Amino acid sequence: LVWADRIAKQDWPKHSLVDLSAKVVRIAKTKTNTSHNLPMGKFLTWLMQERYRDNPYEIYVFPSDSKNPATKVPYYSSPREFVAELVKTLSVPEKEIAYQKAWATEQKRLKKAKLPAGKTVERNFRTVFEQQYVSPSKFTMHDLRRTFATAIATLESVPYAILKKLLNHSMRGDITGLYIDADSPEKLRKYMQLCENELLKHSTLIPKK
Repeated sequence: LVWADRIAKQDWPKHSLVDLSAKVVRIAKTKTNTSHNLPMGKFLTWLMQERYRDNPYEIYVFPSDSKNPATKVPYYSSPREFVAELVKTLSVPEKEIAYQKAWATEQKRLKKAKLPAGKTVERNFRTVFEQQYVSPSKFTMHDLRRTFATAIATLESVPYAILKKLLNHSMRGDITGLYIDADSPEKLRKYMQLCENELLKHSTLIPKK
């Protein structure tokens, strides 16, 4: 993903890019072998503008920060570290809840067996618990697409054909879909904004206006 104004315009068709002037993300080649133009909502536009300013000499929107000389590409190409960190973050509160339940059960067992349950015992118990705990949180990158689809599908004002366009589902055989201009992000922008507003209701970050 590159910044549109940092590459030659004749090279645009070769790249997926962020066009800040048009407030559009263009995916050069999707699984349907077509390009896909998505309008950005106000928050995403602000986020991209901040990233653009923070990396004034970068062509790539997500440049690689790896210092490993074996890194073959200059841009971020794998979500594995992100997914692992997200699962770790998600598991913090649920792990503590699970621990408190497990420790309460252990305390009852110790009391029944007339064994001590002091700080040392609890510390040892927590160590074993941490080693054996397996987070029930599961996450894949495709879950982002599912979340987007779920959020926008719950909005009553979004026509089904618009939903298909935003998800880049094929319109082949869909007569209704033919009346919507697939190459006009402006026709989709208000619906994308509605979806963004819905998602931001669950965010702890207050976006700048």
